Amino acid sequence: MTLYDVLVIDAQNDFCKPGGALFVPGAPGDTERVCALLDRLDRKGSIGNYHLTMDTHYVLDISHPGFWRDPEGNLPEPYTQITPADLASGKWLPKDPGSLERVRLYLERLDASGRYTHTIWPEHCILGSPGHCLVEEVLERVNRWERREGRRADYILKGMNLWTEHYSVLKAEVEDPYDSGTALNRRLLGELSLARAVIVSGQALSHCVANTITDLIENLAPDVLARIIVLEDASSSVPGFEGLGETALQKARDAGMTVCKASEVPL
Repeated sequence: MTLYDVLVIDAQNDFCKPGGALFVPGAPGDTERVCALLDRLDRKGSIGNYHLTMDTHYVLDISHPGFWRDPEGNLPEPYTQITPADLASGKWLPKDPGSLERVRLYLERLDASGRYTHTIWPEHCILGSPGHCLVEEVLERVNRWERREGRRADYILKGMNLWTEHYSVLKAEVEDPYDSGTALNRRLLGELSLARAVIVSGQALSHCVANTITDLIENLAPDVLARIIVLEDASSSVPGFEGLGETALQKARDAGMTVCKASEVPL
């Protein structure tokens, strides 16, 4: 029998439920399929641990509209992309003029990484809000496992830093030297390295799952990557970013990870 660590990325109401602030259209089906798998694994006693990440923001966030203004004082619409050139020209500026230099450095470092152009999102996963909560279907299964095993699942909050986006489970897009929570999560890397096998699912494939895959590849040995399974039918992309999701799945395959459907995971 294989014992699996289950890494569920940002399975929260704002991503997974219709009407959520940043609803991913494929997420309800993803949730249904991953929960069916969790039930299969649970019946066999095949879940070694749960690692549950939760995107966690305040209203004021560098990726939320209220952080920014144009020359007329207007806020950017969600899904606006802001480049270093936009900042330099004054097309978009932080509401707080005193943060200009810090924001400039962030945008330049993000641009140099080649991963994403800085994107403004609807306010989402606000700490304490219903949208921040784990979807009930997943929470029910995690709680059942905790009660039976007498152990706590591993909850990981990410995204609380005002100054940087934090897609990946493992580190922020641009690390903040004043905040260790944005640095590489070596504890989690160590636990995944020791697991017999790891199952990865969650939202969104184009962003948080994609960057997690990239960081796993960059920080784990090939023999560990070979023990990771990415569920292609339990993670969906933000509309308009589907290409990023497909690229992420191919990167996983090329790195030696298994990419398969939830129903294909061996017990």
